Amino acid sequence: QDEDYRIGFGIQESILTGANEAFVFGRNEPAVQNYHRSVARFMADLGKAEAE
Repeated sequence: QDEDYRIGFGIQESILTGANEAFVFGRNEPAVQNYHRSVARFMADLGKAEAE
């Protein structure tokens, strides 16, 4: 578990550099995929509501 925390903090520091413009999530990341689907669905519904 300590290793996971170290790696997680390292990833966060690297993300803040802006070196990567995009990230690809694999099949073994279902929680992240579900989160992005939920956000996309919410934004689409929000756009429909604003158009009415």
